[in-house]
Amino acid sequence: MCALLQAVAIMGGCLQHVLESSRLQWHDCGVYVVLHACQDTQLVAHAPVVWRGVLAAAQACLAKRGFLLAPQAEAADASNLPDQQRAGSAAATGNGKHSSGNSSGGGVELFYDAVVVGSGAGGGVTAALLAAAGIRVLVLEKAGWVRRQDMSWLEGQAHAEMYEQAGFLTTDDGGINVLAGATLGGGTKINWTASLRTPEHVRREWAAAPHGLGALGPDSHAFSAALDAVCSRLGVAAGTRMSGPNARLLQGLQQLGVHGEELPRNCLSTRCSAYCNFGCRSGHKQSSDVTWLVDAVRLGAHVLTGVEAQRVLLGQAGSTEAGREAQAHPRSQQATGVLALSAARITPGAATASLQQLQLTVHAPLVVASCGSIHTPALLLRSGITAGGNVGRHLRLHPATGVIGFFEPTAEQTAAGQGAVEMYQGVSMGAFSRAAAGWQEGGYGAMVSVPAAHPGLLAAICPDSSPGALKQMMLHLRNGAGCVVFARDSGSGSVSIDGVGWPVISYWPDNTTQKHLLEGIELAVRALAAAGAKRILVPNNCIDCDLHFELGAAPEARAEQLEAYIVKLRSAGVYPKYGLQLLSAHQMGSCRMGSNPRSSVCDASGQCWQVAGLYVSDASLFPTASGVNPMITVYGLAHLVGSGIAQRWKAARKGKEAAARQ
Repeated sequence: MCALLQAVAIMGGCLQHVLESSRLQWHDCGVYVVLHACQDTQLVAHAPVVWRGVLAAAQACLAKRGFLLAPQAEAADASNLPDQQRAGSAAATGNGKHSSGNSSGGGVELFYDAVVVGSGAGGGVTAALLAAAGIRVLVLEKAGWVRRQDMSWLEGQAHAEMYEQAGFLTTDDGGINVLAGATLGGGTKINWTASLRTPEHVRREWAAAPHGLGALGPDSHAFSAALDAVCSRLGVAAGTRMSGPNARLLQGLQQLGVHGEELPRNCLSTRCSAYCNFGCRSGHKQSSDVTWLVDAVRLGAHVLTGVEAQRVLLGQAGSTEAGREAQAHPRSQQATGVLALSAARITPGAATASLQQLQLTVHAPLVVASCGSIHTPALLLRSGITAGGNVGRHLRLHPATGVIGFFEPTAEQTAAGQGAVEMYQGVSMGAFSRAAAGWQEGGYGAMVSVPAAHPGLLAAICPDSSPGALKQMMLHLRNGAGCVVFARDSGSGSVSIDGVGWPVISYWPDNTTQKHLLEGIELAVRALAAAGAKRILVPNNCIDCDLHFELGAAPEARAEQLEAYIVKLRSAGVYPKYGLQLLSAHQMGSCRMGSNPRSSVCDASGQCWQVAGLYVSDASLFPTASGVNPMITVYGLAHLVGSGIAQRWKAARKGKEAAARQ
């Protein structure tokens, strides 16, 4: 049985008597701390926020739980830092102040070697590798932790608990729905387990100009070894029993004579519930919260949930950095920690203006931003970090849409009360095709696979001629097989922030990406038709994209109907905006890695060109879109970043110890 994380409340539970005795009003702020891995998942305490009058008690509670509150401990370890980070550490620990003049303000102060912001694929791997090197690590997660026994598998509740903005995050003009995880484990907790390695042609592109990242090229042993390591830890394997929708897709692709293949998955079971996107109750899905975060916590890392990083604390780069300008890119600033706030909750009967939030100042000479491609650039921009205007640029979304085919149940299936496909049983994403992906023609095209599709999402994106017709369609979803099509975007968008610091996503696919998306739609339609679908629906609000094959039609007549339908789809295209329903489940590239500070945010080690000690370790690093489900690539890049930080840390410590013995 996989080890799970035990949550222990720090701002309540044992402090509740303090609140009650002081007659202070309190409310739930959802602050939990993960202290260690164990088999028992029982939550031992709840977590009401404390008011300023009991901050001393909060400090005592944190100290009892092993959190690092004494600045003296951090100062002692500053000697183990690389030279360019030592000055920033001193700034972070001197009387709790920062050399840049940024005041930590009231609240709780914590002292660590490294703070990792985010707990998904990037944050989990990085935290584990740093902790393994003896680095004292704190992981901050702005969302909550949903335990296995608390997963309802209800679509609305799962979206509210584990998705960014309950699944309603969109681009600034509403043109694309952006699905992203917001829970302990990040997107790995609610994704569909597809575990494809970075394609060779993508690695060649990243190694070549203008990116110049030879460390990621196809000949890079380090990156290949990183991909091997993460796939091994996640139990990536094939051999999944195909569900109805996946079997129909593979059947149609085979009939067409084009590529169709089983997807490798990070799941320990060959069967699946089809509810992976609502969290895995069995623990078989090897998401970050049951793998890398467990490793990190076992090695001494701490994890705080319900705490959102507001900005990176900055100091001036030390003189030792200036002395190395001839050897390395000069960085004008030094990361000294993170300022964070507990998540706000509305007190019943209280006005919003009266809400109290606990402020946490985390002092650390190493800061790792692993918030994902939407929130990592927002965090940096709120901190005044632009990296020459590159932060937030080059955003890729893998714009996607769906196609549904409806099949006629057999007499036996009808008698048994079964649907022709049983969309909601078995593995959701288990098969894929790269026949339209263009891997031999430059690597830009579209992938076709099978989504985790449930009634709420389908009802929202699938138009029909009338409410009654929509109801009838929903009643026949058990006979439906869905396909998801996403394009590797050649263009890009951006992430900026609004007046209060929230991320704003600006994106629309360029003409080339739209063309590739339509080619993927055509492949999906042809595959479903070849598999015997009696009806095919493409979600477009502006034209009728509903194809009903005539019952008993001869193959020639059926083929004629299909070709006429394809012509109609091509003529409609992606425009007008809000016509074809588009979404994104993959966000990449908004703080990209590169060899040139004029066109990237981070160098090949993941360190920000502008700020020493600040690293990015998530999908934001992608130089361009991966063209495949990005999870394994994120894990692999994070493994490179985390390993590099750990190696430099250990080398600096050994050097200091050797010098001390002389």
